[in-house]
Amino acid sequence: RRGFIDVFRRGRRRFARTQRHRARSQGRQAPPVLGLTRTLADLTGFADEARAQLDALHAALERARRGGGSVVLVSGEAGIGKSSLLAGFAERAAGQARLFRGSCEDLVTARTLGPFRDMVRQLPGVPLGVGPGERDALLEALLAEMAFTQRPAVVMVEDAQWADQASLDVLRALARRVPELP
Repeated sequence: RRGFIDVFRRGRRRFARTQRHRARSQGRQAPPVLGLTRTLADLTGFADEARAQLDALHAALERARRGGGSVVLVSGEAGIGKSSLLAGFAERAAGQARLFRGSCEDLVTARTLGPFRDMVRQLPGVPLGVGPGERDALLEALLAEMAFTQRPAVVMVEDAQWADQASLDVLRALARRVPELP
């Protein structure tokens, strides 16, 4: 099974509890939850803690390359370096995986399916219209990419705490389907 890494920041405890329960019920190991506690320096001078977090992300990518997809949550206080960690990971993983990255924005009205609109710009033939059909088309396109067995897909959603409900629905649907992917 080829999988993906879904990196997002929202409800760390609830996410971890749900993933542990789901993994136990399926006889699998629970996915890692990475929490940063200190500010990262710069990408060239990662602290030991940040290096360990980066290694954990690369270990999840290696499991995905061997067919064991997973969901990874990166959480921490604002400004602690989560985005820098993800940028460092994306830079090192670029040759090993297909990267799909999207962001949620801190807007009064959340951008509907915003992070996934960012991602599908890389996929030919996926409509960017409005309505319930768009959510389904985005979900199907990303699932097709995640099922591609030659190189794993890394799906990164940043700042999920600002996501609209439709984006959270797609994120949950993708995370639930990771174990079913080839």
